[in-house]
Amino acid sequence: KVPAPEVRIEISVFDKRHELRGHLYKRGDSGDWDPAKEIRDIAYKKVLELAVPFNDLGIRPGDTFKLLFTMEENGIMLERQPENGPIILASPTANYEAYNWTV
Repeated sequence: KVPAPEVRIEISVFDKRHELRGHLYKRGDSGDWDPAKEIRDIAYKKVLELAVPFNDLGIRPGDTFKLLFTMEENGIMLERQPENGPIILASPTANYEAYNWTV
């Protein structure tokens, strides 16, 4: 199984206008972060919400992946969640809804 590429999402907040901008980057062969896509589905009030298709992240149905959030200002990390390492998740499979929902 080919591992998913290492990706990074940067979200910039512009205080005066409360405008949010998001960008998806993928780690290139040289180790640099290469721009991949602008993220347009993003909102913030009390909770930050964004929508990025698994396919854009290089994650296929049933793949496991690690998720880690950091907050930085001027290149200095202010916070990391979870503190002790990434959350390990699995992307939904084709039968996810049938398996997890009943009426």
